[in-house]
Amino acid sequence: MKAIIIAGGDGTRLYPMNCITNKHLLPICDRPVIFYSMGLLMESGIIKFIIVIKRADYQIYLNLLGKGENLGIQITYVFQDEALGIADALYRCKDYIHNRFIVMLGDNFFNAGDVVEVLRKQIVSNLISEEMFMFSVPCSNSVVATSAEFTEDGKVTKLLFKEKNKSNTICPGMYIYGRNVFDRIEKLAPSKRNELEIIDLNRMYLADDKLKIIPLSEDTIWLDLGSMEDRILAENYVYLIEKIQGKKIACLEEIAIKNKWVTVNSINQIFESDKSSSYINYIKKIEK
Repeated sequence: MKAIIIAGGDGTRLYPMNCITNKHLLPICDRPVIFYSMGLLMESGIIKFIIVIKRADYQIYLNLLGKGENLGIQITYVFQDEALGIADALYRCKDYIHNRFIVMLGDNFFNAGDVVEVLRKQIVSNLISEEMFMFSVPCSNSVVATSAEFTEDGKVTKLLFKEKNKSNTICPGMYIYGRNVFDRIEKLAPSKRNELEIIDLNRMYLADDKLKIIPLSEDTIWLDLGSMEDRILAENYVYLIEKIQGKKIACLEEIAIKNKWVTVNSINQIFESDKSSSYINYIKKIEK
């Protein structure tokens, strides 16, 4: 299964920080935001990525991640220079998708709970399903961007968008689609803000009775790193967990070594120069 990470947003909620660089490149502790979404997907076993970015950020991403060769993964970059909507970003990936795939907004932060286990099961499940899947996680806010009402077997009966949420859950920016999604996107009309909206796309699946929810466990941590408040929470959470456990969250090199996609020696050769940082020093201590 391939993963598409949407990382081209303007990050207007983070002004003036978003004037410095793309919000997915801003730091949470000593690594950029996009490492946390990539790290989760790599932990789940995904090695083929499509990252949707602005063309202006291409060289920065190449400097940061290359095309995945140093991590034993494959990265393809697709460009979306205008804010035309998440569904438009997906459609730009059409030529690279042949089976079911997972979509994740690059500023989503997940940790703990059963999210990795759930994703691993989905990766090896039916690759030609016409259904789409959303996820739900606990949320204390009474009004959230997207939530859903659903039956015990996960069948969605109603999608809520910025409405009062009775279930205290939210549907974060992570979805699983089949390749038939591109036919549906072609039928979408732009919204009032001239974007192809993901909520309108998902409502198409609801209307056809093909939308299901996968609930994540109550101890799953989810934060929206496009929000300043959640960025602060994430920074404190990551620092505290790493200080207590002595292990980094979303160290991509460590995940690649653990999954045997690369070796310790090959990673150490990349960082054998005199340059050092807390991140590089951590990598150099990884055992074989």
